[in-house]
Amino acid sequence: MKITLRQINAFLAVAESGSFSRTAERIGLSQPTLSQTIRNLEAELGATLFDRTTRKVELSETGLIFRAGALRTIRELEGALSEVRDMTLLKRGLLRVAGPPFLASTILPRAVAAFSREYPGIDIDVSDVTNDEMLLRLKDGRIDLCIGTILEGQADVRSTPLLHEDMMVFCPADHPLTTMDAPSWAEAAAFPVVTFVRGSGLRELVEDGFANAGVTFRPAWEVEQISTIFGFLTENLGVAILPQYTILAAETRQIVMLPLTNPRIARNISCIQPANRTLSPAGVAFIKQLRMVLRQAGISTEPVGG
Repeated sequence: MKITLRQINAFLAVAESGSFSRTAERIGLSQPTLSQTIRNLEAELGATLFDRTTRKVELSETGLIFRAGALRTIRELEGALSEVRDMTLLKRGLLRVAGPPFLASTILPRAVAAFSREYPGIDIDVSDVTNDEMLLRLKDGRIDLCIGTILEGQADVRSTPLLHEDMMVFCPADHPLTTMDAPSWAEAAAFPVVTFVRGSGLRELVEDGFANAGVTFRPAWEVEQISTIFGFLTENLGVAILPQYTILAAETRQIVMLPLTNPRIARNISCIQPANRTLSPAGVAFIKQLRMVLRQAGISTEPVGG
């Protein structure tokens, strides 16, 4: 059965006015075209919708039943169109975002706060889970977008570059390393190093950096939380090697960061979404908000891509 929205609207207009001629004039159709439209609809239904006389047009019993269903259909369609418009205009919706705990404690809160101020009708659900767990939730549909690192060959996801940043050495503002514009990994190794425990992706990058520099890495302290690392730095107990964005977690201006050389070790962070699902307008706007928040914090971002 091929019934069009045009036919339904024409039927409802005639049912309301009780006249083909008045309806044709009101909706801008010729009367023969309107009459043919209703006949085509009746042919599709296999039923007569109007009882016609020379003086008036009335709904038949079948027409009354069809009118009730047609009105429900139009109301539901208008409701769906309104919801879609609201989502497109970012007036309402739900965005489910995930990131590893450290990213979720530094970048995401600033982005969520800025986004919520600009789009108060969008609800945001944030999950702080491991990189592997967030990718699992992304693939099974529990989240819409995640922020993190991605391995080569992940064909079932699509990534948008967010950050490509060098590893930096963090230290107190009055530390001897601050006399250098860009210390080397070997020069950083001359001081006690506080780092994450094994199993962290950031710990692996630190180990790679020292190995490439030909330096035996013996951390002075191994901890699990970034707040602990900054606590050690505040007390001038050593230095730490971290990505640039981690400066967002520093609660004091007495911590500074310097670029590391020989070698240059970089980390990529992306916005990741399922390859087979289109990201919602809210998701697209959230990525833009992430970039803006990072730029405002003095952290450069990759150009928009997909």
